[in-house]
Amino acid sequence: MPAVPSSEILLGCDPQVRFVVIEDEGNLVLQVFAEDPANTDLDALFFNLTDPAIAPDLTISPGFNEAIGSNGENVTGYDVAVGTQNQLNNGAQIAESYDVKLEFGTVPYSSNGDVDEAMLTLYVDGNGSNLTADSLDLSNMTAVVNTETGTGLALTGGVPGSNAPVQTPVINTVSEDFNGLHYASQSDLVEGWTDWDIRHGQLETDGNDDGTLMLQEVATEGPAALSFDARGINIDRFENSGHAADSLRIEVQVDGGDWVLLDEFQVNDDGTALVGSNTGQTITSHMGQVSYSGGVLDEASESVQFRLVSDISARDENIRIDNIEIQTTELLTAGETVLLDEDFDGLHDPDDSETVVRDDGWEVENGQAMTDGCNDGTMTFAEVATSDPVELSLDMRAHGVQNFENSGWSEDSLRVEVQIDGGDWVLLDEFQVNDDGTAMVGSLTGQSFDGDLSTLNYSGGVLDSASEDVQVRLVSDISASNEKIYVDNVQITSTSEGAPASGEETCEEFEAAQAGDSGALVFGGVTVTADRAQDSDGAGNDAMVFDTANPTGGDWDLGYAGQGNAIIISEDGDAADPDDNAAGGTIRFEFEQASDVTSLTVLDVEEEGGAIDLYDTEGELIDSVAIPAAGNNSEQLLELNAAGVASMEVTLAGSGAVDDLYYTTPQDADCGQYELTYDDLMNTDPLPEEQPDEEQQVEDDMVFA
Repeated sequence: MPAVPSSEILLGCDPQVRFVVIEDEGNLVLQVFAEDPANTDLDALFFNLTDPAIAPDLTISPGFNEAIGSNGENVTGYDVAVGTQNQLNNGAQIAESYDVKLEFGTVPYSSNGDVDEAMLTLYVDGNGSNLTADSLDLSNMTAVVNTETGTGLALTGGVPGSNAPVQTPVINTVSEDFNGLHYASQSDLVEGWTDWDIRHGQLETDGNDDGTLMLQEVATEGPAALSFDARGINIDRFENSGHAADSLRIEVQVDGGDWVLLDEFQVNDDGTALVGSNTGQTITSHMGQVSYSGGVLDEASESVQFRLVSDISARDENIRIDNIEIQTTELLTAGETVLLDEDFDGLHDPDDSETVVRDDGWEVENGQAMTDGCNDGTMTFAEVATSDPVELSLDMRAHGVQNFENSGWSEDSLRVEVQIDGGDWVLLDEFQVNDDGTAMVGSLTGQSFDGDLSTLNYSGGVLDSASEDVQVRLVSDISASNEKIYVDNVQITSTSEGAPASGEETCEEFEAAQAGDSGALVFGGVTVTADRAQDSDGAGNDAMVFDTANPTGGDWDLGYAGQGNAIIISEDGDAADPDDNAAGGTIRFEFEQASDVTSLTVLDVEEEGGAIDLYDTEGELIDSVAIPAAGNNSEQLLELNAAGVASMEVTLAGSGAVDDLYYTTPQDADCGQYELTYDDLMNTDPLPEEQPDEEQQVEDDMVFA
């Protein structure tokens, strides 16, 4: 089958780089061109994979040769590591981390030398390559140019009109040090019962206490890692063969699949250490760390679960384990910000945390906040500032759920409440036991939890209305000490709405604000301001949000069913009693990116003389559309159909309001670029790395300490 072009993308504004992807029977031919070769030196290209699992086997042709520092042409660097690539060999850094980095130059191991274009083939090694253009995330790419001058640029962009979110990996850690525990199943990290014991704050397995130690399954959206400290006691007494052979197996289950062996530790012939079968790591008589990452752990996209399986023949053969740590990947969507994050690890009481401002009787047990009949009340988290919609997530479990009551004088409950912008506390859920006594169920969402930790999520509704700050509290009312609720991993995240996706029509209805909000009002990619007709220059901003479903200020003619929020020119600036200006004025719309404006709805226009003026990026008038006087409580949809609008002025000759702005951000608005930063500690003229002997090459791609 002949090769056919699949996608062609322009990156940057001035200069620009053209990126071309060609599908070729399971392979991808990549071409990169400088649009202005005389003034552009191609130095690097960064992109992401839509399936990170292919990363370990992704290969280029001509192949990159470490011995000569290039692929024999002008590719002088090739690195694949999911979510980590953001720097060139000369220290130039970009703002975002990617999965794949290609570096271009004429000098080995560097981006030195002038490169105007490059071409290579991308394929998956082994068992046939089946790449398509969809294997690459073409919605978000960065080309790097002109770094040798010290004033290099990152040229950004992606497929026009793509709505794929940009995601950044964040590493989360779950850990257990076993301090204060009497038996292994007390640990939140251990699943179910195990014969393993705890001695002096460490896990212990021997001939009397062996078998499987199952760790809890943990969610992950990318690569995971495991580490723990280990030592052996009486290692010289362990056997590595025969009916009394002793072993410790470390196994993982990725995304619910088969169990995979990471290592099997057995004593060496000298009787001095337990040695891992796959990695060669050792467990000696001194506590040392064992760790695993890469390989099958990089293939995780949903979950990982680890287990340690011991088979030991004698009581005096002993292995101790401590400080288990599991690292997982969370893909944070661009525009998301973690405002509050509390896991209660290492705390003795909730108010030891900077994120908790009140805890009444709540306690901390084994790294989780706990409330029961002797320790109930309100736990309030710190107020966090935000002007964007927020999401709340937290883990909960109940101990003795069958003991809880849902009625009568001993009725038990846990309320999850939120306060937005200093207003009243709003109920998100009230958890009470169901009639079967098997789970605690939320009154509003129906979410539930039982004896195992469950993640509860809240978004939308009142959580989308924040313009200043958010505060969360948990209110427990529990009647008995054998009724316990545990809370962990409380996180509040904000999500910036940002500008609309390129090429997609937006209807801005102003519903993200509240009645009385005023000043420079920002809605996605549009900023709204206003001036009263009678005001002098510099008199202040008079734009205000008006709730047409609940008209105020005596403006009954601005009452509409189903219209929601609208923008008015405030008569007196009173946010508690929004009232439009009887003498009119001008409402201004500033577009973050020049856009095509389709239409605007005007409400209650009774006076002649109003107009809508649309301007381009140079301030030149594109068009002026008269606003008819349609009368009291009127509603008019005005067709504007103007392209390349950078700003728009709506002049009202009297009272009135505007709503439902329809506009489209053009596809070429994806153009973007910024100046690079430089890491001064990097070697700007790297030398070829010493190459290992073939015997030293590790066949397995597992990384270990």
